[in-house]
Amino acid sequence: MGVQNPCSLLVVDDDQTIRQLFSSALGRQGYMVRTAALGREGLRLATENPFEVVLLDINLPDLSGIDVMRQLVKTTRTIVILITGDDAGYSHESASQDGAADFITKPVRLPELVRRITQAREVRVLTEAKERLIAELERLAIRDELTGLFNYRHFQGMLNGEVQRALRYERPLCLIVLDVDHFKAINDTLGHVGGDHVLAGIARVCAAKIRTTDTAFRYGGEEFAVILPETQFAQAVAVAERVRQAIEKSELVQGRGVTVSAGVAELRPAEDGETMLRRTDAALYAAKRTGRNRVSMA
Repeated sequence: MGVQNPCSLLVVDDDQTIRQLFSSALGRQGYMVRTAALGREGLRLATENPFEVVLLDINLPDLSGIDVMRQLVKTTRTIVILITGDDAGYSHESASQDGAADFITKPVRLPELVRRITQAREVRVLTEAKERLIAELERLAIRDELTGLFNYRHFQGMLNGEVQRALRYERPLCLIVLDVDHFKAINDTLGHVGGDHVLAGIARVCAAKIRTTDTAFRYGGEEFAVILPETQFAQAVAVAERVRQAIEKSELVQGRGVTVSAGVAELRPAEDGETMLRRTDAALYAAKRTGRNRVSMA
């Protein structure tokens, strides 16, 4: 009876009898098996082909199986199981530290070999699931759930980092802060669901109209921010105006327009991120005071 969910597998061993035995026995179990007699040949095959598992003899005549394993775990996602007839100079601990999924001493019975392969594959599945979960948690930690933009927490860290870089290399840096005009009235008229729809729509427009080098954030409740590295002041004002116009023309709410006011600032020599942000906020409030739906410059 074959194993469930068999996989592609490479056997690398200089002993022809071992290669034939493993190839025949594992093939009958449903595995798709290829073989190699030398380390360099095995490394080439495993690099060129998406083998899920490599059974790798340590003592190869041309290139140590340990060296082959180190290359594979560095450059591929292949599961490497080391096999040796003499484990006196190597150990499970050493194999694990070097990146091997398992370490088996010859002679090995077929049921035991199949069990160890299955176990290594199950561990890989669990590890990848854990990695995906961690990546998703990290994504959620820096993303705003409603808009998909980066959140205020990530904004603070990124702004400080970009300010330090701009000052160190004497490069330009600009910041835009946008606020939705009369958002309370939108919420009162459409409810919070409608308000959320507007915020999500503004985020989409903003992300579509800024450049690939710029980064947009949901800065606050109905406020958004854009960090513009390597950007002169006039360029940043043009970006803010392009975003403002695009939002005004978008039909985010049927029967009424939605507008934003924006403030723009350029980093001054020896200025920190907090001071730059305060000047940008002051420019935004000036845009609000002078009629809204406009861009004001700090």
